[in-house]
Amino acid sequence: MRQHLNEEGVIQFLLKSFVDGQWRFNVPVLWEQYDNIVGWQAVPAWPHPALFIPGGNSPTSPTHTATHYWLSFPKRARTLSPAPGTGCMPKNRRP
Repeated sequence: MRQHLNEEGVIQFLLKSFVDGQWRFNVPVLWEQYDNIVGWQAVPAWPHPALFIPGGNSPTSPTHTATHYWLSFPKRARTLSPAPGTGCMPKNRRP
């Protein structure tokens, strides 16, 4: 699997559904519903303030999905930055 995937978290997730040499995924349903599973579905923007608290250990790049977030939450109040490597806010930066 590692020859095709570089993300350890994805590999571990997939392996949880691989038991005794068999996949536990419902492959026919995944194929049938694939278009509904992947991608970003457009929904009306949230008209109220929102607070974003990203996980410090998240492998997701903030710039990768930021445009979708900002379009969905145009009145965001604030985005906090976690302490590097901890996923927690430093005491002197807590709101």
